[in-house]
Amino acid sequence: MLTPNDLSAGYEPVPITFVDLLEASPGETAFVEDERDWSYDELRQAAHNVAARLISLGVKPTDRVALVAGNSAAFAAAQYGIFKSGAICVALNTRLTPTEWQAVLKHSGSRFAVADSTLLASSPLETIHALKPQLPELELVVDSHQLIQPTEPRTITDFPEVRADDPAILVYTSGTTGRPKGCLHSHRSYANSAIVTAGLKGLTTDDRILASVPMFNAFGTLNCLMEAFVSGATVINQTVFEAGDALARIQEHGVTDFLGTPTMWMRLLQHAEFAPEKVSTLRTGIMAGAVPPQGLSASWLELGCQQQQIFGMSEATSILIDGKPCPGIEVQITPDGELISRGFNQMLEYFRDPAATAEKIRSGWVYSGDLVDSDLNDSIRITGRKDELIITGGFNVTPAEVEDVLRAHSSVADAAAFSFPDEDLGQVVAAVVVPATGQQLDFEQIMNHCRERLANYKLPKYLRSNAELALTSNGKVQRFRHRQDLLDELKINGSLDT
Repeated sequence: MLTPNDLSAGYEPVPITFVDLLEASPGETAFVEDERDWSYDELRQAAHNVAARLISLGVKPTDRVALVAGNSAAFAAAQYGIFKSGAICVALNTRLTPTEWQAVLKHSGSRFAVADSTLLASSPLETIHALKPQLPELELVVDSHQLIQPTEPRTITDFPEVRADDPAILVYTSGTTGRPKGCLHSHRSYANSAIVTAGLKGLTTDDRILASVPMFNAFGTLNCLMEAFVSGATVINQTVFEAGDALARIQEHGVTDFLGTPTMWMRLLQHAEFAPEKVSTLRTGIMAGAVPPQGLSASWLELGCQQQQIFGMSEATSILIDGKPCPGIEVQITPDGELISRGFNQMLEYFRDPAATAEKIRSGWVYSGDLVDSDLNDSIRITGRKDELIITGGFNVTPAEVEDVLRAHSSVADAAAFSFPDEDLGQVVAAVVVPATGQQLDFEQIMNHCRERLANYKLPKYLRSNAELALTSNGKVQRFRHRQDLLDELKINGSLDT
């Protein structure tokens, strides 16, 4: 088993590849899907088939091969087949528009695309075929199922040598603030991160991981698939997260490990069908992707689930775990409060963007763009993004401190705070709140609640309600969308008054 026994003294990264993780996995059942179960031997054979077919089609090491598929064993087999062929996997966000897919395919210079049309409402295979005339570097689009279950034997046995420091995966940022960038990672960065996080959770072949986060992003690929392969755990598949369905799968399959954003963890607790016995098998999990509301982890701990709160990003995988540096990772806090890190977890570069790479990685340190503080126990807490910091009348306000107060009101289920332009103060605080189930929002009452707990410059000047928050596919709040919605509303009304 690849999981280290003791991480108390730190962690020394090992030269290991994604292919090694799957080949050495000690488990028996790899995937449980609605249609069938997959053994690890079947998954390895399917990945072998994909790699052999890609090589026969002309794929060479470091070629970019795009992959578009929903959460499934087929996704894992196709992705690991791409890795075994020596190519770089470009997993496309299945929730993007065709125009956005075209931009990623063009920027990545993908020569091949592998698409699975069976798990999605629309056919990505047909969509990418339609885009092909506008993509001169894209040579071939193939159906993933034709690669996984070939109609003729795959005789190729001479696979290229894949090394730990070779580029392996090109992950595009979620686009919470602007144009996504392509983060190019080696096998070493992701594989070692998976070994560490699986080790800290003590995962074994007896564990069952619910795959609710999208496999196309870093969270799903690393903390779901790779942690499972490291430990031999079984993946319980959920094509798209829905809280009620997740609760049912946790109970039915005895899920022990759940991965999700704070929003996903909250939705489990807030679901009308939630009951403690439905999550009694959960013993561990990961909460990542956003600053969690106060008390959320404590609520789960009372239910017997010891979460890891992980902070990482597309440019550098797990940096902080429960407020401490991830084993093997160095961190510092700059004089202006920004967290920087260096270690095995960082990307090689922003693909085809040397200027942005030089700005992000300086003297070997990755600048996160996240503001932090630390307590007397040297526990580091994320307080917000530098680019999300609200500077009003010369005072700094982080969205998290406003959101925590709003969520503490009994009628509010969730909240997002953001900066809004103001002629007098430069910026002011604005916020969107989501009503709790069955609750009517009284804005004056909510504002009185805030006045008792926040300095006057931190109070929302604009407060609106929404049925839900605008989120990326990774579960991160898109504050810029709420800001634009408010701008549009005020333009229509011809007023900047609350």
